[in-house]
Amino acid sequence: MGVRTAQSAGRPRGRAGLAPVALPAALVLSGAVSVQVGAGIADRLFSQVPPAAVTTLRLWAAALIMVAIGWRGAARAVADLIDRRAFRDAAATASFGIALAVMNFSIYQAFERIPLGVAVTVEFLGPLAVAVAGARRPASLAWAGLAAVGVLLLAQGSAGHLDLAGVAFALVSAAGWAGYILLSRATGQRFSGSSGLVIAMCVAAVLVTGPGVAAGTPAMFRLPVLATGVAVGLLSSVIPYWLEFEALRRVAARVFGVWMSVQPAVAALIGLAMLGQRLSPAEWAGICCVVVASACAARGALRGITMERVSSWLARVTAAVLRPTQATVRGFALAAVISNAVIISTGEAVRLSSSGLGCPDWPQCTKTSVVAAHSVGQTMLNTWIEFGNRLLNFPLVAIAGLAFIVCWQYRQDGRRRRDLVWLSAALPLGVIAQAVVGGIVVLTRLNPAMVAVHYLLSSAILAAAVVLHVRVGEGAGPARSLVRTDLRVLAGLLVGVTALMLAAGTVVTGTGPLAGTVIDSDGHRTTVPRFHFALESVTQLHADIGWFIGALAVALVIGLRYSTAPRPAVRLGWVVLIGLGVQGVIGYVQYFNHLPAGLVWVHVVVSVLLWICVVRLYLATRERTAEPAGAGGTPAVPVTEELPAR
Repeated sequence: MGVRTAQSAGRPRGRAGLAPVALPAALVLSGAVSVQVGAGIADRLFSQVPPAAVTTLRLWAAALIMVAIGWRGAARAVADLIDRRAFRDAAATASFGIALAVMNFSIYQAFERIPLGVAVTVEFLGPLAVAVAGARRPASLAWAGLAAVGVLLLAQGSAGHLDLAGVAFALVSAAGWAGYILLSRATGQRFSGSSGLVIAMCVAAVLVTGPGVAAGTPAMFRLPVLATGVAVGLLSSVIPYWLEFEALRRVAARVFGVWMSVQPAVAALIGLAMLGQRLSPAEWAGICCVVVASACAARGALRGITMERVSSWLARVTAAVLRPTQATVRGFALAAVISNAVIISTGEAVRLSSSGLGCPDWPQCTKTSVVAAHSVGQTMLNTWIEFGNRLLNFPLVAIAGLAFIVCWQYRQDGRRRRDLVWLSAALPLGVIAQAVVGGIVVLTRLNPAMVAVHYLLSSAILAAAVVLHVRVGEGAGPARSLVRTDLRVLAGLLVGVTALMLAAGTVVTGTGPLAGTVIDSDGHRTTVPRFHFALESVTQLHADIGWFIGALAVALVIGLRYSTAPRPAVRLGWVVLIGLGVQGVIGYVQYFNHLPAGLVWVHVVVSVLLWICVVRLYLATRERTAEPAGAGGTPAVPVTEELPAR
């Protein structure tokens, strides 16, 4: 392992353009969001363990994850340092670790004493100082000054009642942040890959272990606290440090320092979303100042970019939607399948964990419905299960809309595929229907009949997404069977009975103890209405349908295996049969253990996956070729008639 040169670790070589700058900018922004989400989670953890213990958990979790991922490179780096006796390289890496320890330990102490947004704005003085120190033009100083004004405006709302110790800790963290920027770049020039970062993280974890264990024992070793510490370490250390470390390989330290000025803005927005912290007009003005300063300072790194290049880049980005290829359409269809499967699974988690309704007065939702507002009687896990499910609706809506647009724009052999347009239209229309039914579910306080309709509608939308994904890769002609007629009938019957099985499952859930609960404003849990059926009877019906599906699957798999069925159909048949066996075991185990919510959720998730596989199995028993010539009233080859000469 040799020492990296400054040229290889610095800015990208070659012609200046948008791509070399866009990538590190995206890395920095993604890292900022990740670290502030981790800070919000850590802030909630302070009620159980002191900040020093949270810092220890965060750094050790990050160090162990990084070692697990990059231990070979780190081991080679340490061996190389010993062989070369590269004391300067070792000192640079150790200093990098010290900067990480100081920065993390101090900022968590500040978070305990002053608001998160204020602490981050004070801490921002570190990277701002790096930007000012590296400035070579008056304009750079002006943008740094504008960013400083933004910091002052952001902090204005808390002026007059700040804890001086908290401010002091934030200033120490600012110094650590400045050192992190400079030493991270120096480490990146001396080590290949991320080995230097792994070593530095281990050094930082060792340094904070003493005070962390002394302050947090024994509470910090409880399993929920350890799990939360791992999540904080992943979000606040592993992901952002790796992203920022890679960004510093591509841009100068002063440019990186100015880009990091988005941290106060990100912190304020994350505080609004996670902690319900409201911002004053002055604070919003401060955010605007910081964003403008960051954009204008970064403009200096974008010299040489013309409007033609920007237009070309935008054209490439929009071409995927406005001029989609078959691969693009299949990609959006697959995204629709995944997003719908995930939203069904998280929606069930909300109900099974009694995590509340989120927007109890739909459609006139309160302001607290927009953020992850904690309700009386709920744990932090309940709050985030419900809010996480609501957040996933945004990408679901975006994917559904984009899938329809790309199918509308897609042309196969110069013609629009109407079958794809109709299938893709079911996605955004289904989202609208889901919103209406979901609102009725809320207004009826989780009425089991409406919950069942909501779930079955979601399953229908998921089936449409699966069919769309398969149909994109086929022609627009009529379907042609690839198996015997009896096997095709069995496959269709399997789809119908599986849908019946899903409906029976909603009846069992609506009859049993996990139909859901509603929490009032005082934190009292009220059991929602249930179906007036005997639980044993509906459970037996559900099991009988399951056995019938199993018999159908066995017959279908045997028929496919010993016939000329295509290989994909045979494989899917085995997948469905094995999945049904696993689902049956889970079903009986959960029933005889009095329906534990976690196991019931696994049962629901497996049913979603089985539904996808069953629909795919049916589609694998036939194919669609290209549309016959002249179909749709358009001749395949235009006929011309020679006119007589005049």
